Amino acid sequence: MWIDVKTYGAKGDGVTDDTQAIQTALTAALNLQIPLFFPAGTYIIEPNRLEVILGAGKSLVMQGIGPFSVIKRKANSTAADWRWLFSITSAGGDADSFVVANLKIDSNARANPLPPDPYDYEHSTDFYIRGGGPSSYINYVALQQVWCTDGVADHFYFAGEKNCYVRTVQITDFYSDNRKRTRSDITVTGGLERLNAANVACDRFEVELNQGYDGATPMFVNLTNISCRQQLDLEGDLSSPMVVQGSHLVSLASFSLTGMTGCISSSVFYTAPEQKNRVNFMKNMTFSNCRWVLHTTTQGSTKTVGTGLTVDYSDVGLVFDGCSFEANDTATSIGGYALSLEPWEVLAERQVTVRNCSFDPRLTQNISLNRCGNVSLINNRYSGSDHAIMLYGTGTYPLVVTVDGGDFSQVTGKMFYHKSSDKITLSMKNLPVPVSLTSGYKSENSSFTPIVSINERVVYVATAPSASVKYGGIKGDTLRLITPVNNQPCEWIATTTNKTACTWLVTKTAKS
Repeated sequence: MWIDVKTYGAKGDGVTDDTQAIQTALTAALNLQIPLFFPAGTYIIEPNRLEVILGAGKSLVMQGIGPFSVIKRKANSTAADWRWLFSITSAGGDADSFVVANLKIDSNARANPLPPDPYDYEHSTDFYIRGGGPSSYINYVALQQVWCTDGVADHFYFAGEKNCYVRTVQITDFYSDNRKRTRSDITVTGGLERLNAANVACDRFEVELNQGYDGATPMFVNLTNISCRQQLDLEGDLSSPMVVQGSHLVSLASFSLTGMTGCISSSVFYTAPEQKNRVNFMKNMTFSNCRWVLHTTTQGSTKTVGTGLTVDYSDVGLVFDGCSFEANDTATSIGGYALSLEPWEVLAERQVTVRNCSFDPRLTQNISLNRCGNVSLINNRYSGSDHAIMLYGTGTYPLVVTVDGGDFSQVTGKMFYHKSSDKITLSMKNLPVPVSLTSGYKSENSSFTPIVSINERVVYVATAPSASVKYGGIKGDTLRLITPVNNQPCEWIATTTNKTACTWLVTKTAKS
């Protein structure tokens, strides 16, 4: 059983203003607690007329038959901010639910004036949703098989500062397209208890909390198979990070990821010029098996990824695991750093791990560790025709870095570049390297050498060191012959640090 909007006078002919008829039908649906049905047709709506207040225990279901049931914003009706089509709120206690299913929303930006400034009409959403307050939540909101197009602002806006006063939002099989204006297809600015979204293809998807969620438990976000043609923003607040579990997310033209704890896996993130492209304020957050595809710019005759993916501000327990860092370009040599960790002065507030990751073999450099706290690099596959890892630490911004295992066979330059080293503490564990890297480092000043607290680097060579065969390295390096000769020295340790000619002490002799 349902209430048919045409029974209450709606035409759905794409010409008639159906606002009043739909208001009458809405009132009946609320009073009778029966779903509101939109048969096939195009229903023209005037903004700021359809306000729904759900009472305690009450629900509203808006149901169509798919993309043939169209709710369309009236032409030339939106030349100011806060021109929503539907306002959904609650009063007098907790409302039960609000559901939109099998409907298409045409925001009709093409037939409405452009704002003088892109953000002048930013709250002229199609659906403005916010519970009445701490004593009147909307328990459940569902968007099921919804199509949206040509947004004036957000299609669905879950509003608020600390709280939206909606407990659970469930979004499934949501599709939107043709966005030429700012804002997003789905925007959340006020905290929710739970946001679950699956099978979403849109231009922009944004969870960007204005302030830390003040609920009894952290906001939980579960995202699966979300594809954004333009941008994906997931931004919690440092005071109360969002708990995020995400998989198969795609953002094709920039992103902002901040204030989260949890895991995102099997996802793809493209950076874009003049966009945020940032990861920061993470607390025990893992990106697992993700691709980071980096845009390039032209500098003279070369291409560069610039600072690539940038990590700044406080990040404790941030992990990149099994990720790839790729340049979105066909050039054979590409400058810049794929991953840049920016300065942070408190060691305890910056702990980042990069493990089992790979770097585009065309890159001239891979990782910039710029006065950035505690960093662990574990079993990565590096490249770099100039150098793989830049190290920079100062008294105010120290750097403590561990390189544990890894494949340096694609590095044709040097392992390290020391920009400064008065506060670099370097540990190298389980680290075999080819003879081409025996000098081990380059620096902007020959006196710059790091404090090496652990050195388990092993350099394999074909010829033993001698007066005529010299090898550079870092104090503590182990030099090992590839093919030992019986009763001859086969292993040495560096007792000095020198770029071209260390002092090597015999530690092992080959035995038959």
